[in-house]
Amino acid sequence: MILNHLYFVPKVLDQQWMKTDELKRLQEKKLKAIINHAYRFVPFYRRKWKDLDLTPDDIKTVEDLKKLPVISREEIIKNYNSLIAVNYRNLLRLGRVVIGSTSGSTGAPFKILFDAVSWNYLEAIYLRSLLAAKYDPKKPLFYYWYEKFKKTLYNRLGYMRKIFVSSKTSEEYQLQLMQKTKPDYIYYFSSILYSIAKKILKEGTELRPKSVITHAEVLSKKMRKIIENAFDAPVFDQYGTTEFNRIAWVCSHNIGYHVDADSVILEAMDKDGEIIENGLGSAVLTGLVNQTLPLIRYEIGDIINTTDERCTCGRGLPLIKSIEGRFEDAIVINDKMYTPRRFIDLLADSDGIYKFRIYHKNGRLNCLIVPFDSISLKNVSESLQKITGKVSIKIVGEISKSKRGKRKLIGN
Repeated sequence: MILNHLYFVPKVLDQQWMKTDELKRLQEKKLKAIINHAYRFVPFYRRKWKDLDLTPDDIKTVEDLKKLPVISREEIIKNYNSLIAVNYRNLLRLGRVVIGSTSGSTGAPFKILFDAVSWNYLEAIYLRSLLAAKYDPKKPLFYYWYEKFKKTLYNRLGYMRKIFVSSKTSEEYQLQLMQKTKPDYIYYFSSILYSIAKKILKEGTELRPKSVITHAEVLSKKMRKIIENAFDAPVFDQYGTTEFNRIAWVCSHNIGYHVDADSVILEAMDKDGEIIENGLGSAVLTGLVNQTLPLIRYEIGDIINTTDERCTCGRGLPLIKSIEGRFEDAIVINDKMYTPRRFIDLLADSDGIYKFRIYHKNGRLNCLIVPFDSISLKNVSESLQKITGKVSIKIVGEISKSKRGKRKLIGN
């Protein structure tokens, strides 16, 4: 397994520097291969595409993808068995696949299956994103997660080791552990590290990691600034899911998120189902690697802000401007949609606030606040009233986390 993983590392490191046209040719070569595979071996796609009188010959470019229907999480769960490629089912029966499980944050969870080759390729893509964040693989990651890790062979050889930080522990305990271990590299859920950063700024604790990597949740501009100020280190945000591993990540130039176009195609779809090049849209993903459970034009439920800008770092990988949050957490007031990222920045840098959650219910904007000490609610209330006149603010002792350790800043 480790040899297969290492085989792909130099390959993907080279691919990120391809010219735009070279990268597009590679992407379309992979697209044709996965479309042909899905049509031949995945009953769900063969049936669905035949009903639309479509064959693999109709899908030759990224632009041709719009001919194919978008699929939802509900559709995947309903048709799960027929989405598993028939030529990989023996590997599944023999237990020779890598299995991940979605969190179920937007519905019932389901198992993601990867053959060894695709998993090793995606792990190399993941390592690429870490290296772009100035990570040294010989040093451990201070890693916040919801379950203990199984050590891999390369972990035992001293590479990409992890200091496990349980999501079940409090931020106070996590900060104590940071002070004890003094990590060079921190890998964390955005909302939790934001609260720790607020506590560091309040109490004056000194920690000096070389870089901080956030993931799994929205990271707003103000949250990033607070974390960078607290740790005196650059913050590299990453976008990924269990279904596709890494999808996009920020480099040191911090212009946008580099999309891993050599492993996934990321489209942005408007409310009418049209693909947009610039602006807010629903993320639609096509995996180019996993042949065991191919996901083609899967609407994952995230809002992304697309751009045609290019990064000054010189990488050929395309950019998206920002990750705005889950559609289910967007707040609509007077027929105008406010993304989670927009709302978070209303409160993120308020000095007296330790933790918070905002949600919209029955025409009223509600805000739960865990303060450091006594706090004036006037400024908080005024910030929220700029959007809606009906605001309810409640001081609480704690705000709960999900089973996997996330603390929703927006939504019930």
